Amino acid sequence: MSEDIHGILSIDKPSGMTSFHVVRLVKKALRAAKAGHAGTLDPMATGVLPICLGKATKLSASIMDGEKIYEGIIRLGITTDTFDAEGSVLAERPVPALSRERIAEVARSFEGPIKQVPPAFSAVKYKGKPLYSYARKGIFIEKGPRVVMVHSFEILDWNSPDIFFRIVCGKGTYVRSLAHELGERLECGGYLHSLRRLKSGPCTIERSVTIDAFLEAVDKGRLAEILAVPDAGLRPFVPDSGIYPQPFIIS
Repeated sequence: MSEDIHGILSIDKPSGMTSFHVVRLVKKALRAAKAGHAGTLDPMATGVLPICLGKATKLSASIMDGEKIYEGIIRLGITTDTFDAEGSVLAERPVPALSRERIAEVARSFEGPIKQVPPAFSAVKYKGKPLYSYARKGIFIEKGPRVVMVHSFEILDWNSPDIFFRIVCGKGTYVRSLAHELGERLECGGYLHSLRRLKSGPCTIERSVTIDAFLEAVDKGRLAEILAVPDAGLRPFVPDSGIYPQPFIIS
């Protein structure tokens, strides 16, 4: 029998697992009647994945509207069809002698509202199917550009061919597309080698739990310690206000 469990779990997703797989695992472990994630993470990515349960699924859009923070590595000199490490190599080019200052200057050119075309290998739908389902068959459908917001694109370190970065952005931003475009502007190509989400709306990595910690909490009856229960007024979703603990009331 499914149970009525209401609230938000912030899971620290491991690499190699799809967001859908995490939702399915959580739903099965809790025997939850209703569950869904608030913003997909690619399988290779790790970090904050909000899982909404029961009536809290009504808050998914509010979470996805919130600010996102990512850190990761862009590897220059190689271009892939998916713009990340999971794709097939399309081209290899020598990496020029670049300074950290030059890379930072180019990265800053992406800050602000920008137009971005969703990657061919993405979950954006076309005729009811995700674009990646077409791309895997060799059918590449280009969607129109969307305006996304990049609040900051900071270069943390540069150790050729790897760029260590931190991005603060709004919803709908494809970080692997930024990695690809940065590589093109640096005239050597590049792809997203690794990515970790540190924040998604009110959910932060500090208040996220691993899959193992979640399963242990369920086994020991300590779910209440990791389950956020926001109220109907969405007060917890004001940035930095926190989400623990709150009464859960949704009409």
